[in-house]
This record gives sequence, structure tokens and C-alpha cells, in this order.
Amino acid sequence: MKDRVLSIVILFFVLGSVVVSSMASLSRTFQSNFYIVAMVMLIMIGILYLLEKVKSIRE
Repeated sequence: MKDRVLSIVILFFVLGSVVVSSMASLSRTFQSNFYIVAMVMLIMIGILYLLEKVKSIRE
């Protein structure tokens, strides 16, 4: 279940970035804020994944 939720979150931010970039009616401020939030979330997910892998290798 955890992997399914994680996949949905990643899919939301990746596809959301594509949609936000294609909509010219959105303000640049909103687009920038969405990109920043998406990037921070994806980086945090990547760091947590790497920490989990390192932890499993040490055990």
C-alpha cells in the first residue's frame, strides 16, 4: 500500500508539472511555487528512499 501511495504522489507531481507548464493562463508565481513544491517533495522522497536502502544494506 505504501508503494501505491508513493507512486500516486510521484505521478501527481510529474504530470502536474507538465500540465502547469502547458497552461498559459496560470500566473508565473503559481507555476514557480508549484515547481518548487514538486521539486522539494521529489527530492525528499529520493533522500528517504536512499536512506532506507543504506539502512537495509547495513543490516
